[in-house]
Amino acid sequence: MTTMRTDPTICSGHSGVVVCLRFIAIAMLMICGLSLFSPHAAAQSLDAARASGMVGEQSDGYAVARSSATPAVRSLVNKINRERGQIYAKRAREQRVSAGQVSKFYAGRIAAKAPGGTWIMSPSGGWRRK
Repeated sequence: MTTMRTDPTICSGHSGVVVCLRFIAIAMLMICGLSLFSPHAAAQSLDAARASGMVGEQSDGYAVARSSATPAVRSLVNKINRERGQIYAKRAREQRVSAGQVSKFYAGRIAAKAPGGTWIMSPSGGWRRK
């Protein structure tokens, strides 16, 4: 086992405190994983939640947290839905159609790409597991 040797004077004085705080911040980011902040990681988390059955995809292009979803998954669904809403609104303005039309178009594409195990809502409102 390797031990890390620390110098007790590294955090002394004003500039030492700044260096120490930077070191701590970098260490925390490494521990938490910088990938948590990337859109790719969010997509992976959403895919995992959908595959587990905690998240379903509605026929209106928005995700839904199912009853088994954890608070973290519910928060992720809210974030994803805010982002989707912004995309739908932008595309609607560009195409001069309603956001509802755009979201329904995307719903089919999202359902097609969703991993196995995802709950998918049909346009008639029924749920099926992919």
